Amino acid sequence: MSEKELLSAMDVANQEFKRALRGYDQSEVDSFLDQVAGSIHAYTEQYREQQRRIQQPEEQMKEYRGL
Repeated sequence: MSEKELLSAMDVANQEFKRALRGYDQSEVDSFLDQVAGSIHAYTEQYREQQRRIQQPEEQMKEYRGL
């Protein structure tokens, strides 16, 4: 799945569904979507932190090679 196809936390939080006569409990669905959005946000932040940690040694290696 490409990065463009990935859902963001905001995509999940803002998702709306049509109402149906025999549908799901809207408050339960909204609560679950809030939990999913929170998890996506947390995973995104963890990913960014890991990328930052990986980038630091790579930049240091470039500096050392330049010496």
